[in-house]
Amino acid sequence: MDRKEAAQEILRTVIGLYSKKPAMEVQNRSRGEAMVLQLVSLHPEGITPGQLREQMDVSSARIAAILGALEAKGMLERRVDKEDRRRIQVVLTPQGSRRAGEDHACVLEHTERCLEVLEDEEIACCLRVLHKLEALHSEEGAVC
Repeated sequence: MDRKEAAQEILRTVIGLYSKKPAMEVQNRSRGEAMVLQLVSLHPEGITPGQLREQMDVSSARIAAILGALEAKGMLERRVDKEDRRRIQVVLTPQGSRRAGEDHACVLEHTERCLEVLEDEEIACCLRVLHKLEALHSEEGAVC
């Protein structure tokens, strides 16, 4: 298989998928409040705003705005780190934990529906490919 042709076909398909409403919703979630809730839920002991910024690859101002909005909604709180009083830890409130769980369940349900069109072998193959690509991207820097 010609790698250049395959790359072009993959890009065309991915661009086509991203232009559809479900993918656009996932993309919006990955940059906003829903993603922050998911990331904070993975760190029950707390996570710093800087760590959130790095993981989401957004500006400090964007993180500050999201944290402010979520805090105003009662979804999270900022606490002074017990070990380093100069550092702030972000933790979910019970309301934030519920919302993160609901958001996760919604995305998981949609993903399960998408997988219904695939055979078991196709799902296994897809997972192998995604894990390989994830490992490659963990090793590499920027794309261009």
